[in-house]
Amino acid sequence: MNVLEIVPSWPPSMYLLEHIYSLHASAINLVLGNTNSSDHDITTVNSIRPSQFFTPVYDLTKFSWQANFRKLDKMRLSNVDKNLSYIIDKHQPDLIHFHSSHDAIQHHHKAVELSIPYTVSLNSSDIYLEVLEDEAYLPKLYEMLKSTARIHISYEGLASDVEQIPEVSAPITTIRIAYPKSDVIPNSDNMPMHLISAGELTWQNGFHDLVRAMIHLPNMSLDIIGTGFDYRHLVFLIHTYNLQDRVQVLENITFDSCRDLIGKATAYVHSGIVQEVSEYLLLAMSMGKPVFVTNNVGMDELVEDRNNGIYIPIGEVVGMAKQLKTLADVDLMQKIGNAARTSVEKMFVPQTHTEKFIQFYQSACHDMAR
Repeated sequence: MNVLEIVPSWPPSMYLLEHIYSLHASAINLVLGNTNSSDHDITTVNSIRPSQFFTPVYDLTKFSWQANFRKLDKMRLSNVDKNLSYIIDKHQPDLIHFHSSHDAIQHHHKAVELSIPYTVSLNSSDIYLEVLEDEAYLPKLYEMLKSTARIHISYEGLASDVEQIPEVSAPITTIRIAYPKSDVIPNSDNMPMHLISAGELTWQNGFHDLVRAMIHLPNMSLDIIGTGFDYRHLVFLIHTYNLQDRVQVLENITFDSCRDLIGKATAYVHSGIVQEVSEYLLLAMSMGKPVFVTNNVGMDELVEDRNNGIYIPIGEVVGMAKQLKTLADVDLMQKIGNAARTSVEKMFVPQTHTEKFIQFYQSACHDMAR
């Protein structure tokens, strides 16, 4: 079975990389098309490059391969569409899967034009956030989903919201992401209480609340790893509250370095406002680190309060600080860290992920062929 996967950035994140590894080792002949060639230091695996990869990889944003498009010159297609046409013609995929709803909205018409079934992955931001930034987004999303063969979501709680979208009849399949095992890195009993969090520096990740919570935690330190528009705002807050000796924002950190820093921390904090799962949260849990998480959409499917994590409130910095103080309970933290690791190992198994995705792809093709 030939599948063309459209990925939103290169190099891919750890769980997307694991997804590609696992499918490549199966009965799927995989081709990758990349729609954003810029590197994001915090969200990339910098040791992997397309030239080293084991499956065909195309940068769809590059200047079109002119020799292949003489017959298309007068069609006024974008470079992405020209390159996509070339890949489809060369590899004859049975199915196209879009990992990003934005890419699906922009380029699904090519699949429709050529009668190639396509599938799409949706996440919480597609439903809850994108419409806040672009009023025209939602109608485009609805239109794209009308002709999709199947919809992939990574947590069950999103299904009811997707089902409310008008005129969408495509089956919805929950497949949790694939995540590789990590080495257990235990905390030292005499280690100072050091928190860490990572992700894009935007309001959606709630770092501004986390910084303010540190005002009430004089015996703790915090590293926030990431890049984004809110960098200056966070640095301003840190200095405004005179926290610079205990709180810092680290930019331009590679994934490998981020992994090392998480391993050295006492606990990981996920302060996100709308995000069903975080790659760095899973990394910390797989290392056996205790985690503090906001109970936002889908989080209750991963974390049970006081079992494999501690819930912290959204937007309540005093309440957040109160919960973070439980970091001083060494026995509780060890119990939570052990349970966190067990949860990731049970819920995010690469083999299970692969088997479900193969069935997902095969069912999409079968449904469209009938």
